[in-house]
Amino acid sequence: VNVPAMVLKEKIPFAFSFGMRPAEMTRAQATPTFALGILSKTGVDEDQVLRAATRTPAELLGINAQVGTIEAGKKANLILLDGSPFETTTAIKTVFLDGRVIYED
Repeated sequence: VNVPAMVLKEKIPFAFSFGMRPAEMTRAQATPTFALGILSKTGVDEDQVLRAATRTPAELLGINAQVGTIEAGKKANLILLDGSPFETTTAIKTVFLDGRVIYED
């Protein structure tokens, strides 16, 4: 059952996060690109996948004035990758939190 596609078809807001990983997941499976890649392979449009990981969670939490999209005046919380966000092998290169580098490979 492709729950994300069914939910989106019904115009129900769909969001997911990259929270703590269950012990049974490998480190590779816990990466954001793995989640985005798997979800995009279920038939969900790539734009909808990105929205479900960025804009929609911010809107549902009521914090979209500060985060969720890249716009002037918003917090610069960004992840830079070495490839497509939809490829499970793509690695995180740099992470910015409030405009400051907090991780760099």
